[in-house]
Amino acid sequence: MRETAKYYEELYFYDGHKEISDKDQELFIQLLNANDAVGLCGVFEEEGYPIYCVSGFALTSLGYSFEELMEATGGKFLNLVYEKDKAAFAKEREQEIPKHHEFRVVDKEGNCMWVNSHCTRTVTADGRRLRIASIRVVDELRRRENQLLEAFSKEYRSILYLEEKGKNYRWIKKGGELSDAYESGSYEEIFQALERYRAVYVHSEDSDFQELIERVRRLSKEKMNDGRRYVTNYKMLAKDGKYRWNELQVIFSGNSEMDTGHIIITFRDVDDVTRKKLEENQIMANSLQKAEEIISLKNEFLSRMSHDMRTPLNGIIGMVEMANGNLEHAAKVKECHDKILVSCRNLVELINDVLDMQNLTSGKVEFNEENFDLVDMIQNGFSGIQRQVREGGLSYQVELEPFAHPCVRGSAKYIRGIFETVLSNAVRYNKEKGSVRLTGREISSSRSISIYEFVIEDSGIGMSEEFVKRIFEPFEQENNGARTEYQGSGLGMAIAKRIVEVIGGDISVESKLGEGTKVFLTLPLKTVKNISKGKPEGMADAKRLLAQESADKGRSREYALMHRESLAGKKALLAEDNEINMEIAKYILEDAGVIVQCAKNGQVAVEKFVDSAEGEIDFILMDILMPVMDGIEAAKKIRGLDREDAKKVPMIALSANALDADIKRSRMAGMDEHLTKPVERDMLIDTLAEYLVKE
Repeated sequence: MRETAKYYEELYFYDGHKEISDKDQELFIQLLNANDAVGLCGVFEEEGYPIYCVSGFALTSLGYSFEELMEATGGKFLNLVYEKDKAAFAKEREQEIPKHHEFRVVDKEGNCMWVNSHCTRTVTADGRRLRIASIRVVDELRRRENQLLEAFSKEYRSILYLEEKGKNYRWIKKGGELSDAYESGSYEEIFQALERYRAVYVHSEDSDFQELIERVRRLSKEKMNDGRRYVTNYKMLAKDGKYRWNELQVIFSGNSEMDTGHIIITFRDVDDVTRKKLEENQIMANSLQKAEEIISLKNEFLSRMSHDMRTPLNGIIGMVEMANGNLEHAAKVKECHDKILVSCRNLVELINDVLDMQNLTSGKVEFNEENFDLVDMIQNGFSGIQRQVREGGLSYQVELEPFAHPCVRGSAKYIRGIFETVLSNAVRYNKEKGSVRLTGREISSSRSISIYEFVIEDSGIGMSEEFVKRIFEPFEQENNGARTEYQGSGLGMAIAKRIVEVIGGDISVESKLGEGTKVFLTLPLKTVKNISKGKPEGMADAKRLLAQESADKGRSREYALMHRESLAGKKALLAEDNEINMEIAKYILEDAGVIVQCAKNGQVAVEKFVDSAEGEIDFILMDILMPVMDGIEAAKKIRGLDREDAKKVPMIALSANALDADIKRSRMAGMDEHLTKPVERDMLIDTLAEYLVKE
């Protein structure tokens, strides 16, 4: 925690003559802590912004004691704000709070002081809207330097700063050389200089340059608003007599009502980038060969899909026929059934991979963020991989250096998927009695993000140098024999690469044929202090709570498995319009002793629940896509009924819709779980048993 945390201990609360509850104070302090504030203040979003809380640091900056401040302002924060800024400040009460906001306040001596605030909103226990702000004091020079910092870092050739107040201008950078001298003059002089520059250096065909300068000339006569930005590329005559592509950027910033309006005009060379884009566009527009490649890729996709889908389907059909021909041999029938199950799972895996690839490519995947323990995931979260390791007779090691920030925020589902893809390949393409080793370390961290580096190494069959270059392309495998022998879709690494790119990380591969493979994975992740929902704990406490939660979950699952027989006699309402799917689900439930009541659509399900006695139905299993009334609408209607069991009865979606958006819709409709079809027997029964344990 930063040194400024000491100011959190000097918080002064006030709410008229009403005592502030400890709960409200704790909530306020937690939110202030998250803002990493220097000076702190909390106000009610009411007329005049009544002061709720102020820190000792903020009081010192203003020169007041808490009692003096309350007396001087009448308890209203608006009375601290500089008179000219009050109107603009007060208008924000019903608007979205800007991420960063600058305004002036008046200290005890009557001096004007510029401050920068970062705000968030919350609600007190009694329902009053509350604005929380972290406040930093800034002077004019520092404010301008912060605004120009990004421009300097981008290596602009020239940077021109025009100030609306006083119509001053300054070349911050000119021809690559920094400058710190202000020049007085009218905007018109600047525009005349830009016109001379255009006449000498800008290509005569580049009308966009002149059009943008004319637009800036017109807009500079109006009141400036924060955020407008215009960019154009043009060809500039270089010293060698050739034209190079340059970029002209104009940014309108500040606030005219508070005398902070200004314009930043930047120039930079973008010749290499622009020429590359133009070449790519030309190739895309005019190359018949490219079009033929696209058609070829589509045909290859269809061909591979046909092959990869027909292979398990052929196995399923063949094994069914073989089982039917050996009905008198129970062992042979069971063997056929086991192989059918393997083929079905391969087919489901292929469908899931194709959907993931399509959605990642089209940008439709929702990366829902959550807090989780990265160390716990890596050490305990890959049970399927560990099972594969045991079945393959391999050794598996996890070696993690101590993480300074084990608790992170991100998409746990997709991060887990990256590791499982790489580890699955390491197991699948390994040698007899081979090994898999996962090492990891935290290589750097900033205020809120840490960089984690992992290496997954195996002693497997390895890859050729040529194939390593193509490994992240969809459907790529070392050879056709690998597709048959190892039963992979060839999409896993392509999907992992897409996810890593979205996260902002990096993944690379080193391998030698016959000598094994190394996969290097770098992930930048947001860090959190803990993942508990209550009062913030220390890191050690967070680890303890995580371990306890994991242990509790493990005991819950173990208890559920031990008490599956307790499902006998429980009543379930099953809504399913497909007769075969209904028959399968009903068989699984009745085989576990559950009494099943069936409904052919959502409307019938709602009616049967309404007609049941309160507490009579123990579970509801709901298909999503059904005629008359779908499962989403039916779930909402049942949850909305005026009876206690309607709000508590476990409701589980059984759906072929497997995307994150589909799961989110189910949860928002009131579903407790979302199981995707094909639903396996153990998964369904274990889920019901878990909810039986929770009762």
